[in-house]
Amino acid sequence: MKKIKIIFMSLLIIMINCQIIYGFTAKNPYTEKCICPVLTYHDVRLDDSYTNDWTVSAEKFENDIKQLIENGYTPIFTKDLINAINCQFELPEKPVILQFDDGYQSFFNIVYPILYKYNIKAEVYIITDYTKDIPFVNNTDAFLSWPQLKVMSDSGLVYIGLHGKTHQTVIGSDFTKEKLQSDINLAWNEIESHLGPQPHYYVYPNGLFNSETLKNIDNLGTQMQFIWVWYLSYNVKNYNVLPRANIDKNNDIISTIDYFNSALKLKIR
Repeated sequence: MKKIKIIFMSLLIIMINCQIIYGFTAKNPYTEKCICPVLTYHDVRLDDSYTNDWTVSAEKFENDIKQLIENGYTPIFTKDLINAINCQFELPEKPVILQFDDGYQSFFNIVYPILYKYNIKAEVYIITDYTKDIPFVNNTDAFLSWPQLKVMSDSGLVYIGLHGKTHQTVIGSDFTKEKLQSDINLAWNEIESHLGPQPHYYVYPNGLFNSETLKNIDNLGTQMQFIWVWYLSYNVKNYNVLPRANIDKNNDIISTIDYFNSALKLKIR
């Protein structure tokens, strides 16, 4: 009985400490003790001549993964960070979150084999109107299909989140509160009808948001919204928001992590 009482008291102390340090209802993980860089890619190409600010080569992406491993970083999911804040998951010493916007076909053809090779986690945020039962082509861009997403989701290495029903910017006169909420609900219903229940994380199309979109999307039960680190300001602190930094063809991934951490310190101090 005495041993059980000691164990109970120890657990109670841990829970109280978690409440004090992290706060079970904390809105902003970046204001907490758990600081985790979030790094964003878009398209990946085999041909280096097609790379730009939003596209990297396959060689660079694989080298980025090697650099992370060599420097002691461990890619995790957003849900791992949230669980760590709530004292339900122990973060590795140097966590990082890797994200891909738009859901290009290259994620399945190029990125996923590299993730599988190194047993690395990553997240891909899709546009549901561009996601079909077979790869869909819009202009010159090819997008992931539901069967491909299912394979990757089932692997345990890939989380699929939402980058919008369309890729239309969600601020301005075209997007009322009702349209925004309708589009997001329809998009999540589409995702979960193909992949099953998912944590609801949202990346803004074109990266643009305002206080109304933050509030309206939060009210839908969205567990995390992602914005660029250079847009981070105190007016987002009442919402579940995480900042992130872009990786382009010229960014060294370790330098980008240093930039992310420096920008974060300037914004939250």
